[in-house]
Amino acid sequence: MVAACVRRAEGNPLFLERLVRHARSGGLDAAIPGTIRSVVLAQADRLAADDRAAVRAAAVLGDQFSIDGVRHLLRAPTMRPTA
Repeated sequence: MVAACVRRAEGNPLFLERLVRHARSGGLDAAIPGTIRSVVLAQADRLAADDRAAVRAAAVLGDQFSIDGVRHLLRAPTMRPTA
């Protein structure tokens, strides 16, 4: 599994880190994802519904965001992400 992750990452340390995290969570049973995007999406799919909604809201806000911005988009002023 480690060798497969290293080969797939092709020297990209961020992708390697995401692949290893994905593998640790049981995500590499079938195949190694083709892109970092697919790794992140697969991990997001495993979140609880409220946390998935928070991830989508955060993605709209960009690379940097506040929890208050996420709460505003979700219209959930007391929302507390669990993951």
